[in-house]
Amino acid sequence: GALLTLTGKEAAARLEDGRPLLAQGTASSVTDLLAQEKVNAPVVTAEPTAFERIGLWIAWASPILILLGIGGIYMEFKTPGFGIGGVVAIAAFALFFFGNNIAGNLAGYETAALLVLGIVLLCVEFFVIPGTFIAAIAGGVCIFLALFGGMVSSWEWDHIIRDGQWDDVNTLAAVLGIPLLKLALGLTGGSLLIALLMKYLPDSVLMRRVTNATVSGGSAGEAVNIARVQVGDRGNAVTELKPNGKAMIHGEICEVFSRQGILIKGTPVRVVDIRPFDLVVVKDDSPSGD
Repeated sequence: GALLTLTGKEAAARLEDGRPLLAQGTASSVTDLLAQEKVNAPVVTAEPTAFERIGLWIAWASPILILLGIGGIYMEFKTPGFGIGGVVAIAAFALFFFGNNIAGNLAGYETAALLVLGIVLLCVEFFVIPGTFIAAIAGGVCIFLALFGGMVSSWEWDHIIRDGQWDDVNTLAAVLGIPLLKLALGLTGGSLLIALLMKYLPDSVLMRRVTNATVSGGSAGEAVNIARVQVGDRGNAVTELKPNGKAMIHGEICEVFSRQGILIKGTPVRVVDIRPFDLVVVKDDSPSGD
């Protein structure tokens, strides 16, 4: 009725009659074990291939890829046309799902499709029904589940489902803890990256070049003094608003957000709200701007 703890050497000790206590002996390796048992059998050692090692490295870099994907999506929404932000986001998330799939996680077609659905819902929120937040919340949940599910070990998850260990807190924590930590690091890093982009992107060389390609007149790097703008001021969109973009107000380029979704370049706009980082505008339908 008591717990007996023995070392390997103690377990293989011989009794007075020559019988072993618990084990016939100890072996330092599989080859040593076969030799002691006089078994002639080949020993096959499973080693990850170079391709699998790359997948494992990418899987461990998941937080960085999530960070880059989030930053790329933000840049794509803030710059006109399809550009470097979209390329970075697609490359980061493609590597994320590729690496985790090779590493044996749940990053298959289902999780990738869930991510695409989440991005589509975010686009619906920004371009079709801005301001409702329903599509944005649903899209955020889809993206969260896709990224989280993409890092969960498929073998361990199948083991939980097969054995019905839903009430085993320790098992669930062991299987889900690392993916949750990676996701938290990625989302936190992405939030910090967005904050930095909000501060430095408008005045960056990249933004000036992108804006100069689509803006006629005005200095692309200048930002309007929001203190001078009032609700009701009018201007013209100098880039496509989707819904973020730029408009010319008081002869200066300023960041604006279209409450009505996509507005084409050259659309007359009117300021309806002033936010800390941009101006909220709608299409100005008044004749001759009066």
